[in-house]
This record gives sequence, C-alpha cells and structure tokens, in this order.
Amino acid sequence: MKTIRNENDRAEMIRRLNGLDSGAQPLWGKMNVEQMLSHLAQTSEWPFVRTVPDRSNLFSRTIIKPLVIYLLPMPKDVKMPREVDQLQDGRPPKGFDE
Repeated sequence: MKTIRNENDRAEMIRRLNGLDSGAQPLWGKMNVEQMLSHLAQTSEWPFVRTVPDRSNLFSRTIIKPLVIYLLPMPKDVKMPREVDQLQDGRPPKGFDE
C-alpha cells in the first residue's frame, strides 16, 4: 500500500498533483480539480483537528478493515460526511492557482 511516509510514493503523489490541469474531467467521481484539492487538504487535516469516536469491534478490526484496505478495490461514489463533501458543506475551493 502506498504511503506518504515512503519517499518514492510521496514523490509520485507530488508529481501527480503537479501534473493536474484545472480543465481536467473527473475520472472517478463528480468533483472538479479545485474541489478535489480542497477535499484532500480538508480530509488530511482531520487527524489533527478532529476526534473521531472508535466504533470498531473485533470483527471490523480483524476481518473487515484488512479486506477494505488491502484486498477489495476502492468503490466509486462513496458518501463522505457533509463537512468534507465538496458538493455539500465542504470547505470551498480557493482556486486552482492559489
């Protein structure tokens, strides 16, 4: 699994972000490039500004989590909480060049 802690993975992520074009059409969901960047920035701040209650149990930690993270493909159109959904209450994008 790719991680921002791995130097090669981080370099690839930066390369891909630097290659974005404001006119690009979405390949995955409904957000445009500006909304996607705002969404990434907002969700990356979560671990530092938000306390999330642990609702897991033994089954979800030992069976479900490894399946979802390592084996199953990422599903499309997964609903995010309203506060980070760019089409609802998410932080408005500042503009592609800012």
